[in-house]
Amino acid sequence: MPVVITADIIASREHLEETRNLNKRILETPFPDMAMPFLFLRGDELQGVLKEPAGLGQALRRLRQTAFPLALRIGIGVGAIDAPEDTWEHNSWLLSGKAFYNARDALNEIKKRKEPITTIKTTDAHIDPVLNALLRLIDVIRNGWTEKQWESVLAYETHGTYDKAGKALGLPYQNVFKHCERAFWKEVRTAEEALERFLSGL
Repeated sequence: MPVVITADIIASREHLEETRNLNKRILETPFPDMAMPFLFLRGDELQGVLKEPAGLGQALRRLRQTAFPLALRIGIGVGAIDAPEDTWEHNSWLLSGKAFYNARDALNEIKKRKEPITTIKTTDAHIDPVLNALLRLIDVIRNGWTEKQWESVLAYETHGTYDKAGKALGLPYQNVFKHCERAFWKEVRTAEEALERFLSGL
């Protein structure tokens, strides 16, 4: 089942230069498992599509890390897309379907929030409150990450060991380990994996 991620930049008018630069950073950042890449619309909104829930946690983290220090509101929509996969265009803004409507509804629900926040709408309204409670807890932890913690988490995930991550960052591996530990990386990843497995079963 496809997953649509739609995001907008909080207070983008107060960060015009950073917002303009973000487009270039998004294009240069690898986002594995994306069926359709993140693209800008109306200057401060982004949207991308995953073929399936696996990879959702990584996509959300890479999107927030790439945007840092800009803050994002993110709406996630799960559902069908009104076109066969082999006809999908490169630009997700040209498509429609339940997944897109759900992502838009999810984002509209948090439009007035001033802090980085993530919310989801699926095809089952009974489970959405539980999934959103889990996402809120992840947000509370992740919103406290420093730039060094963001870099260490991404490097560790990319390279697979603290030693390799440290070499990539030019830091002792002990520093990378400490940054990941203080970011509660293992706990965040465990919660993300639980969310992905649950969505995969819908």
